[in-house]
Amino acid sequence: AGTDFSSNWEVSDSNAYGSLGSAMTESSGIFTFPSTGYWYVVFNMLSNGGNSSAQYQIAKIVTTTDDSNYVIAAYSAYAVDTLNYFASCTVDTIIDVTSTSNVKVKFQYQSQSGGSNTVILCADAQQLTGATFIRLGDT
Repeated sequence: AGTDFSSNWEVSDSNAYGSLGSAMTESSGIFTFPSTGYWYVVFNMLSNGGNSSAQYQIAKIVTTTDDSNYVIAAYSAYAVDTLNYFASCTVDTIIDVTSTSNVKVKFQYQSQSGGSNTVILCADAQQLTGATFIRLGDT
């Protein structure tokens, strides 16, 4: 089971950030799509080993088609070494959004092998851990 990223989401403050059309909305870590269609979703997670033994981190994209029951759409795992080394992982998927009321997405992380000291890294001015949404076309 994973842990939801349920708070502290924000739109990028980068001067290079741009959006076209309506933006995604987020509430308690659950993202709602602004329109139906095929959406490419990318999630990147950067973490630090926190001076603990080697461990594995799992980044997950989790979706629902009924606004209730969530399933893992995609995940990726990576190793975080000892002595505060950094590691990054990217996971992506295409989601067929047939209903903006029912099809939603959220993101999770999971630690394995003693990952209790791992720190998920975030920043205000750039995307260290975050998501990108691109509408590909009509469903």
